[in-house]
Amino acid sequence: MFCKFCGSELRNEARFCKKCGKPVDTSETVSEAVAPVSEKNAADIQFNETARLAESGDMNAQFELGRIFAHKEEFTDAIIWFEKAAAQGHVLAISSLGIIYLDGYGVDKDINRALEYLEKASDMDDPYSTNLLGTIYYDGTGVKQDGEKAAMYFEKAAKLGDANAFLNLGDYYIKRAIDCYAVILSDCEDKEFVDSAYSNLLKYAESGVVDAQFALYKYYSTENLKSYSEETRKKSLKWLMKAAEGGIASAQYDLGMLFSTGVRSIPKDTEKAIEWLTKAREQGNEAADYAIRQIEKFDK
Repeated sequence: MFCKFCGSELRNEARFCKKCGKPVDTSETVSEAVAPVSEKNAADIQFNETARLAESGDMNAQFELGRIFAHKEEFTDAIIWFEKAAAQGHVLAISSLGIIYLDGYGVDKDINRALEYLEKASDMDDPYSTNLLGTIYYDGTGVKQDGEKAAMYFEKAAKLGDANAFLNLGDYYIKRAIDCYAVILSDCEDKEFVDSAYSNLLKYAESGVVDAQFALYKYYSTENLKSYSEETRKKSLKWLMKAAEGGIASAQYDLGMLFSTGVRSIPKDTEKAIEWLTKAREQGNEAADYAIRQIEKFDK
């Protein structure tokens, strides 16, 4: 015999279901009681049980209920249950609230509240929140970019076992190396150092590291070069294109401006200019926004 409320098996002569506590309806036939529970009914039963436990103060059930509402994009209810679970110290609920305020799920984006929750979760050694904090400071999402702070969070998250943090930490150190190589190329007069820096930059660029591609573009484009041959221009354009395609906003802006005016090997192409400038603008490049408005005003 099975409980008609939760579907669990009942002991002989049981008066109440051991799982859900509901009274046993002895008038129900055995065949009715053992009838299979539909998938929808099973989900409803599970939801009701989760809600019952959440109402009783179970923080794991509160988090799970919040997760259910978030999955249904009912974020007002999700926040209510995440907050209840977070108040009891549920680290995943705390992290979830940070993500909600960071990305603005059902609420206005609020970087300060997001950081408050994510830092609290990080203090509780949550690897995902810790890596996310590193990403926020690495990208400058709503905060001032801070590479050293980002690296600190990446390193902590990596030690906590977050695989993405290892990759992010590697990216950070590669970018630092690329920045150093770029400085050497532009400022150093020691040929041995310059050759070594160029070799390393080229290695990174050819392996697809967009920061290195952009650095090589800047190297070939600098006015300080003793000669600016056609071969140099081709190399400059090659790395500019790759950096722009790789998502570097400054490269997208520069490429858009080249197409807007046309230079030697690049014929003027207003449509391509707006295409690349729009990509840069979508990443927050204000100069690109101004350039688009000027093109639309004068290039009709």
